[in-house]
Amino acid sequence: MAQETRKGLQLGRRGFLKGAAVLGTAAAVLGGKPIVGALKRGTAEAGAKVEEKWVHTSCINCPAVCPLRVKVQDGRAVHVEGNKLSKITDGAICAKAHLNLQNLYDPDRIKGPMKRTNPTKGLDVDPKWVPISWADALKTIAEKLNTLRNKGEAHKFLLIRGRYTISDSDMFYSHFGKAYGTPNTISHSALCAEADKLGQWMANGQFKYSAYDLERTKYVMFFGLSPVEAHRPTSRLQRMWGYTRQERGERIKTVVIDPRLSASGAVADEWIPINPGTDGALALAIAHEMLVNGTWDKKFVGDFVEAGKKFVAGQKVDEKDFKEEMTFGLIKWWNEVLKDFTAEKAAKETGIAKETIVRLAREFTANRPAVAWRARGACAWTTGAYVSYAIFALNALNGSYDVPGGALVHGSASLGKLPTVAADDLGKKASAMPRLDQKGTKKFPRAEVVSNNVADAIIKGDPYNVEVAIGWFCNWNFSAPGAPRWSEALAKIPFFVHITPFASEMTQFADIILPTGTTLEEWAYETAPDSNGVPEVRIKQPVVKGQFDCRSMTQIAIDLAKAMGGYMADAFKDVPPADEAFVKFATKSLMPEKELFEEKGVWVGPAYKYADHEKRVVTPSKKFEFYSQGMKAALDKLKLTDADLDAIHIKARGDMLYLPHYEGPRWLGDKKDFPLVLNTYKPTLNSEGRSANNTWVLESYLPVIGEAYNNPAEINPVSAAKFGIADGDKIEIESPFGKITAVAKLSHGVHPESLSIAYGLGHKHYGRNARGKGVNPNEIMGVDYDHLSGHSTYFNTRVRVRKV
Repeated sequence: MAQETRKGLQLGRRGFLKGAAVLGTAAAVLGGKPIVGALKRGTAEAGAKVEEKWVHTSCINCPAVCPLRVKVQDGRAVHVEGNKLSKITDGAICAKAHLNLQNLYDPDRIKGPMKRTNPTKGLDVDPKWVPISWADALKTIAEKLNTLRNKGEAHKFLLIRGRYTISDSDMFYSHFGKAYGTPNTISHSALCAEADKLGQWMANGQFKYSAYDLERTKYVMFFGLSPVEAHRPTSRLQRMWGYTRQERGERIKTVVIDPRLSASGAVADEWIPINPGTDGALALAIAHEMLVNGTWDKKFVGDFVEAGKKFVAGQKVDEKDFKEEMTFGLIKWWNEVLKDFTAEKAAKETGIAKETIVRLAREFTANRPAVAWRARGACAWTTGAYVSYAIFALNALNGSYDVPGGALVHGSASLGKLPTVAADDLGKKASAMPRLDQKGTKKFPRAEVVSNNVADAIIKGDPYNVEVAIGWFCNWNFSAPGAPRWSEALAKIPFFVHITPFASEMTQFADIILPTGTTLEEWAYETAPDSNGVPEVRIKQPVVKGQFDCRSMTQIAIDLAKAMGGYMADAFKDVPPADEAFVKFATKSLMPEKELFEEKGVWVGPAYKYADHEKRVVTPSKKFEFYSQGMKAALDKLKLTDADLDAIHIKARGDMLYLPHYEGPRWLGDKKDFPLVLNTYKPTLNSEGRSANNTWVLESYLPVIGEAYNNPAEINPVSAAKFGIADGDKIEIESPFGKITAVAKLSHGVHPESLSIAYGLGHKHYGRNARGKGVNPNEIMGVDYDHLSGHSTYFNTRVRVRKV
């Protein structure tokens, strides 16, 4: 792979720099179209006075929800920029923030409530929509919900949450869902980062996103993520990339470990094309090298009681011979896993030379503070929680936890709370019913949610049928693995409401559509992954008058509860009656209203207090755990047997269940019949699958490989030659679960065992520009899980290709 790496890096740099020139100037010109000109309507004559103002709000095109300032001229939003008061973004925004302008003025938006008149449902069936008033729409939904609840079947109501504002979640997902009594409030989180979060929870007891002090670190290993391309918070990571490599003076070294040459790999100091699904093996070998070489951090981790004792490969250590300081379980980890996990062993798994692995371990400890950063590409696998655990544990082993330049814990903000809902008898009975997703069962023992499993439950009617469902900002029959299952499931639901600004694949199955506004028209508040440990609250407020007959999610929840009357109306009687009032109520403790909404637009919390371990380490031992007592308690409570573990494909037994260890990927498809691994990724301008109707996106979609209006199948030239495929050929890509047809793009930036396709295109429904552009790889992806966390796998489906 040495020659492949060199060629791929050169090719990637040229492509990236070309694309970066486009993305970096998106505020003024993107794809050759001036923003103001593109939005111009009824422009004042030359010399006429233009009424101009700036309004604070925040983005919603990724989980970072960056604070924004929007320039409004004569009532039209014409320019977006970052809020310089933010300590997280430092006033920067990524290219996705500018897409809010096109979203606002998209002519294909849903312009008012609609109802279905064709009872037949299908992805390619015309719903025969007709307009309906808000009053009639809410009355119809309220009647369906009341009928179900009065029958004592509130558990048959399904509430699906996709991308959301925190205020939406607080009002609809939590307050409305709890009041109604359904146990089936299902978020998109297990399509996102649950395995990632569970790995951290096993180590420090914090089930949340990780944060990293990129501003002060000296060395970073990125496992399965592209920080300047598509990782939260993108704006901060792009800003810090430039700062730490040029402005700061002391340039950090960056190593990107990924089967694909990403935008980050193209500009990093080193790209290492690892065998797909083997990141955990690399992490364990690095840990082994740190211990046998004596380079672990003695102050944080501890040391041998007797001077001169060492870790020796293949030899156990007596626990009484080692005194740990701020960690727990190191010797168990060594004896059960690390003593035999040599660089030689990892080289066979990862395809990375032994010498490279040894060097990475040496560099990691020689350049403190250094961080090992993991994400979806490394963790959305069948044992992803253990992979996450292993990579995250490297930070503690290196003394890079809760210190300047190390791995941090997200901050938090105190917002106004809604009154607690006391469930009535109907609600108590329903909420005690089993959940559709089976979270917390022997099948998904430590899951908080299992998003994709709900489709199978609906199809099978197990443990019961879903009668009524509401989904918002979600499109899971496009975005979930095994996407066609969701179309089958949605067709079975008798009454489905979709709340969204844009009609999508999921909308095709709705009985009623309720349109929401875009981020530039809404009242809301946000907290976000901060990445630097400093909490922030951002606000959303209308920057212009709403374009169409839309309402916010918060307002819909309030109005629907009122329309239902009875118990539900009572549950909302102490809730502010409108979205604006609710947002101002929840944020009033932060700062005066005028200061927050008119002057600042963001509340910034206190500076991060390093080494505050009492707050940051909440494990049973009150230490960073290499042996997870929390996981042991969770599995012991369920009394899992060997047969139970076999059923969820976990090979570990005994203490190894609670230790970072490696089991290797479990493939969907036999390698002999399906020789390539399907590797999907999210490009910079992908807005979680919601940006494909934006012409600015389509014109600059894949700058690294120079592609627009398409997402080709990227394949290594060595592999392509084996299958008789040339650049630009039309090819069929087949998995054990389906087929799609795409254009081949030969690239040395793809691992020879992989086939890469960018996610976000391939819509059958999403507006005139999105329709018919590219392919959706999720259509041929198999359904599998990291069963501990419930996280869907995205990278273990195998495929074969042929020229057509």
